[in-house]
Amino acid sequence: MKAFSIMKIIPLLIATLLILSSCGNSKIHRYSFSRFLMNTYFEIILYTTLSENEANKKANETFAIAERLEEKYSATHSNSILYLWNNSNKKKFDIDKESFGIISDAIKVSKDTSGAFDITVYPLIKVWGFLNQEYRLPSLIEIKDKLKRVNYKNIVLKKNKIILAKNSQLDLGGILKGYAVDRMVEYLSSQAMPAGITAGIVNAGGNLKVFGTKPDNSAWNIGIRHPRKSGEIIDIVNLKSGESISTSGDYERFFITNSIRYHHILNPKNGYPVQNGCISVSVISSSAELSDAYSTAFFVMGKERAFKLARKKRVQLIVITEKDGVLEITNNFK
Repeated sequence: MKAFSIMKIIPLLIATLLILSSCGNSKIHRYSFSRFLMNTYFEIILYTTLSENEANKKANETFAIAERLEEKYSATHSNSILYLWNNSNKKKFDIDKESFGIISDAIKVSKDTSGAFDITVYPLIKVWGFLNQEYRLPSLIEIKDKLKRVNYKNIVLKKNKIILAKNSQLDLGGILKGYAVDRMVEYLSSQAMPAGITAGIVNAGGNLKVFGTKPDNSAWNIGIRHPRKSGEIIDIVNLKSGESISTSGDYERFFITNSIRYHHILNPKNGYPVQNGCISVSVISSSAELSDAYSTAFFVMGKERAFKLARKKRVQLIVITEKDGVLEITNNFK
């Protein structure tokens, strides 16, 4: 690994998205809590009449949702169902309702994007070292070998069963954080009356959703991180209550060797990090789960194809491209 120049950025607060917010009502408190989960930092911001201690308890209850999902679906936790599926000689497994729903949603995005999003990329992620952050440049032979097992069509769902053909293995990293954010916001929104939580934000390393109205009625202004200048923002978007934004960028997990940036967003068709000019893609929708999946898919598809599908799906898309060191921002809602 000494031959590589390795850089790694783990999002926290201003890392993938900068949250610009204020509080103008002294009766409503603003609290912020964070925890490292799913290989990134989760942040919860609450506007509430609760005391800090009471709000902390609610935040812990909410983090527990993400903890449960990580334990259940982590590709590296030996007691997770994903680990069992990926490391078993069996091809058919029982599947519960929640897992069926998540994988069904992933397959739908795969179909909509002609395979640009594919949860069977686990063998590729592993051979590149992005699974355990032991980055390496695999050989062409290795990549071609792993590609034989990558195809979302190898996943068959039947009632309460899942069948993984051709030794396929799954990784839910491109959709699970968004799903977790949806469930966390769902829980916090249900606490509006009993707990006095009037508004808030859940941010999972760039997968973010807002709910409620801030005390001063100001807009939910969310800053999109500058992909080449750490700690700076490059654009600001306005979210409505219940809306989410997810950003996928080539700066999240990457290494550089021979002056080439190899990042974690892999093209399921050729097994290599995507090189199409895109360096950051943000998607806004009412579902954090779908924002998460589509931000990855649109990154893989490239600017022109992504905007064509975004118009069809009626979702807001912000793409940042780079050519000869010059960055360009394109927003389909401006």
